[in-house]
Amino acid sequence: MDAGVDSFTELESKLAELANAQFASPEYQRLFALKWTRARARIYMVQRAYFVHNRRDCWAYLQGSVPFDVK
Repeated sequence: MDAGVDSFTELESKLAELANAQFASPEYQRLFALKWTRARARIYMVQRAYFVHNRRDCWAYLQGSVPFDVK
């Protein structure tokens, strides 16, 4: 049972590392450095909605296509 906890802890740590690396990427740093205007924020929110929607579709496909022994 401890092996499962260790695996989960390692997975959680790796996911946090990947998420933090995304925000440390040059692309995100450039985004964070922008001066936000109302118009720019509006465009960002529309694009973010498309990104989130499409990302959810991709996760559903990925979860459905994973072999049963991995699920």
